Amino acid sequence: VLDDQMIRAVALSDGSGRGIAVFAVIDCVGISNHDVNDIRNRLIDDCRENHIVSINISATHSHSCIDTMGVWGELTTALKVNPRKVKREETDFVSGRNEAFMENLKTTACRVILNAVRSRKPGVLSHCTQDGSRFVRDKRPPEVMMTEIHSFLFTPDDGSRATRAVIMAAHPTQFGGNNKIVSADYPYYLCEEIEKSGENAIFFQGAQLAIATERSGNVPDGLSRTESIQEYGRAVGKFCLEANMQPVEPILNITGKKILIKITNKIFNLLAKIQVINNDILAGDDSGSLLI
Repeated sequence: VLDDQMIRAVALSDGSGRGIAVFAVIDCVGISNHDVNDIRNRLIDDCRENHIVSINISATHSHSCIDTMGVWGELTTALKVNPRKVKREETDFVSGRNEAFMENLKTTACRVILNAVRSRKPGVLSHCTQDGSRFVRDKRPPEVMMTEIHSFLFTPDDGSRATRAVIMAAHPTQFGGNNKIVSADYPYYLCEEIEKSGENAIFFQGAQLAIATERSGNVPDGLSRTESIQEYGRAVGKFCLEANMQPVEPILNITGKKILIKITNKIFNLLAKIQVINNDILAGDDSGSLLI
């Protein structure tokens, strides 16, 4: 284990009385809507008590974190065993997900979210967009990339520690497919660099698709792969600290819409049916497809 797998959260309101919006990020490859809703349901009473109107949970998409989806387990065994377990209505399915780990993740997420809500202070929010094109590359044509790096900085009126949120798009896949190291990848070291400056930090993954990190030219030569990954994150963190922040008007509006996506990938369909992944599925159209 190289570094900690984190859950970070910020809670925002504009003072209008319309409520608090929470944005939490988990260092993981992905998290199902089922698990997100489980976290929300555990906080229902707290939402009513604190007037929390929206809880948004996302993943950094770091590939070298513990499996929170289920598809990196013993799939051959799962394909043999799980169909029988489904028919018998058993619950101990073979999956890459460790339920004790997931329970700890959800408990921790609830605690972090409530800590963010209860520790809110009045202050000023500022923003900057920087050209981060030197930090990213497209792995396949056509070259279409989100090159902007957005920074939001909240500075409390009482002079206490500020909080910086960074939004950029680049796959945290730098350790490679044969990796045995558990790591949150470059977002961890990006946040670590910002925290060294005296600020809190939170990282949000953008629209990455095939966007990869570009270490060449951004880290010194002669480093090991692990050192190079760490230095890349620190380089981005230093870049964000140079942002020319401008105040944001204190108006916060948030809305949400539930979207159902038709499953066209037959393997994904199968993994959902035999409970390798825990995504909620609904009966689909006459063709037998499912909605998730």
